[in-house]
Amino acid sequence: MNKRTKAALIVSATAATVTALMPSAAFAAGTSKTCGSSSGGVCTITTSHPSKGTVSIDVSSSNTTPNSVQWEIGGTGGYLCVGHVPDDGVVRSYTCSNVPAGTIRAGIFVAGGANMAVGVRW
Repeated sequence: MNKRTKAALIVSATAATVTALMPSAAFAAGTSKTCGSSSGGVCTITTSHPSKGTVSIDVSSSNTTPNSVQWEIGGTGGYLCVGHVPDDGVVRSYTCSNVPAGTIRAGIFVAGGANMAVGVRW
């Protein structure tokens, strides 16, 4: 095996290792947060959205008794998108279009305590 082939194999193996160690692609460009039942039914994140466009929100909530669960994405001008998600622990994704660049807030709100997770990506 010549030096170029060996170098290419080493680079490929290193890239594969780095890729395997990276966080889930669902949050590759964005952020996420998990909140426990002591959070008072609110789990929010604030982040900077780099440019106008579509933002995806990933949410889940699991509770011993089903509750009304609402998710939202907001910006400096108020609410941009709002929706509801079942309280069954399954991660669901929704999209919000024409989100302006700048600071955005995403959250999930549950009546009562619950284990929740919220993430945004673009």
